Amino acid sequence: MAKSKNLKEDLASLVHDIWAEWWKYQKTQSISLYYNERDPEGLRIDPYKVTRWNRQSVTPYEELPPEEQQSDLDIAERYLEIFKKYNSEE
Repeated sequence: MAKSKNLKEDLASLVHDIWAEWWKYQKTQSISLYYNERDPEGLRIDPYKVTRWNRQSVTPYEELPPEEQQSDLDIAERYLEIFKKYNSEE
């Protein structure tokens, strides 16, 4: 995680790192990531999304385009709300 300009950006970078590790773990499991007509119960994920998530999982948050950073920022905002709640109770 590179140093960024504020707490929200730092949290967003952490959120991205956590997600990237989760995605890498998911790929190691014995699940079908692609549609297979012979296995209708198998997990089906749009191949475009798999390609995008693979790229994102090896790209540091700071190097993602702004539109791809937004979901991490949205989750970081949720963390900040929790921090504010507990900080104001002191």
